[in-house]
Amino acid sequence: MCGGTNIANVLNPQGTVSAFAYTRNCGATTSFDVVVQMTDLDEYWWNESSEIVFRARKSDLTIHWENDKKLVIVCPECDRVEIFEKQWRDVEIVFEKQSAE
Repeated sequence: MCGGTNIANVLNPQGTVSAFAYTRNCGATTSFDVVVQMTDLDEYWWNESSEIVFRARKSDLTIHWENDKKLVIVCPECDRVEIFEKQWRDVEIVFEKQSAE
């Protein structure tokens, strides 16, 4: 059975879209996955409109909204990215290997 740990749950500035990041660990013989899942909160209770937009084999990740329509995923050690959607509905998703700080 797989376990998970929450990393972050951040809302866009309007409070209508949630980006939820978590780690997933399925045991000693597998590596950690880090996952980012998007949810439209206006539709959440009606049809469970949630979708995975990013998954990689590491656990060090941060997410933040640059504005209502742009989510930034920063994962310095993510080498094996298995899922990366550059767009989710009207939200642009940007993946950065290093923080822009």
